[in-house]
Amino acid sequence: MIPIPPSPWTLPPRMSPRPMDLITAASPTEPTKNFRVDLSNPTGGAVLGSRTTATITIADNDPGAGFELGSYSVRENAGIIAVTVLRGNDVAFGSITLDYATSNLTATAGQDYQAVSGTLAFEQNETVKTIPIPILWNGSVSNNTSFTVTLSNLSGGATLGRASTTVNILDARGLTSRTVAPEFDTALTIRREEGVNLLTWAGGGQLQRADRPTGPWQMLMNATSPYAVQSALPTTFYRVTRPRPVNLYVPSSYDGQTPLPLVILLHGYGFNGVAQENYMQFRPLAEARGFLYCYPESTPDSTGTEFWNATDSCCDFFNTGTDDAGYLRALIDEIGRQFAMDRKRIHLIGWSNGGFMAYRMACQSADIIAGIASLAGMTFLDPGRCAPSEPVNILHIHGTTDANVPYAGGALTTTGQAAQAPANMPAYPSALQTVQYWAGYNGARDPVTDPGPSMDLTADVPGLDTVITRYANSPPSGAVELWTINGGSHGPALSSEFAPRVVDWLLAHPKR
Repeated sequence: MIPIPPSPWTLPPRMSPRPMDLITAASPTEPTKNFRVDLSNPTGGAVLGSRTTATITIADNDPGAGFELGSYSVRENAGIIAVTVLRGNDVAFGSITLDYATSNLTATAGQDYQAVSGTLAFEQNETVKTIPIPILWNGSVSNNTSFTVTLSNLSGGATLGRASTTVNILDARGLTSRTVAPEFDTALTIRREEGVNLLTWAGGGQLQRADRPTGPWQMLMNATSPYAVQSALPTTFYRVTRPRPVNLYVPSSYDGQTPLPLVILLHGYGFNGVAQENYMQFRPLAEARGFLYCYPESTPDSTGTEFWNATDSCCDFFNTGTDDAGYLRALIDEIGRQFAMDRKRIHLIGWSNGGFMAYRMACQSADIIAGIASLAGMTFLDPGRCAPSEPVNILHIHGTTDANVPYAGGALTTTGQAAQAPANMPAYPSALQTVQYWAGYNGARDPVTDPGPSMDLTADVPGLDTVITRYANSPPSGAVELWTINGGSHGPALSSEFAPRVVDWLLAHPKR
């Protein structure tokens, strides 16, 4: 604190209470301190009130380093877990180091996990470090076990925050759901530039701030990388939220060893994952057919509306450039690391904007996607925007009376009759063009259309309503079908036949 000698303090006539500014400064780490301000000798006939003394407490809130979370959970077959250490972004500290080491609780090093120890070195502009810890799976974890990771010997005069965290190793058997998020590495850094501290990060997460490593954390809703912090000496912690986690549903037949298919449901514009599952009802089939299943969330645009940055036609109306394709691929990779996943049976199902997103994934990640099913969502109109590295099984489903994304093709515009978009977007192809494009990508030939409807996919139309067009000659992993729902709308009332038909088609079309 900079001391202020006794001095006159003038209160203008008829003025309400006036603030007194006090300037403080501190060494890197010190205990809480107090000082007092006394009022005396009033002039001009004024009379002091009963409260003439105030005590000021200076709390030590200097940034330091500590674990981001007090505990972590990991499946015994995950292979590895990374625990995160945060440090404050006070550039005056310069480089700091701290030691870390694991120790047993109920888990045993060398049997349940690999013991690690070492030193983390934070350079002046680094705020996030991770400690990777191998998880050893030998099928011996019949009950959940745990171990600790401890920090010590923090250098550079910084303050040690949360110094210990617990890692819980979960039994790989009998779990019905599990929270999974893509691998976390934001590369969050800070540098001094033109009088401000500039924070930069990667991965699309949301920036948060706190006064100490343990929180509470405040979301900086409008912060984008790079983000300028005006304070010359910010005594604050920053972190970036983890990529969007999902609840992965695991069937009771899962034994941790036999690989199971993965099905991912992608919601429509303005929907969310839960609402999409409530509409389509695939979760009961995950148990009945034995596949891993999740329905991830997209991100909100500037109006708060959930959207996927899918094709150029739909639906990044405000040009955010969100890398949803990268997020979904990272999510698939993480599920594959934590679970026994059949890498030849990874499938996407999407409705509307989610269908457009499924097509983008087929274009960009054909090496891992076995097949997609799109209800009312088209591929790119410009074939130059889609270059799949190998065939992908394609099931396109579309209603002939869809007014939002017409069967005959069109564009999302601000003057749309059925649905007005926030911006005018490039055109998308028709349902027939969509499957024709993908027949070309896959090398499929000879389309054949059934003479009449053979399925009842919507309750909106009495009796059989859906006609199948399939390419008779398709390469392995390159089947292409169009299911035309005669009289079907953009969001038809789905029959009980819809979900099993779609899932069974996908499961019957793995990569070969």
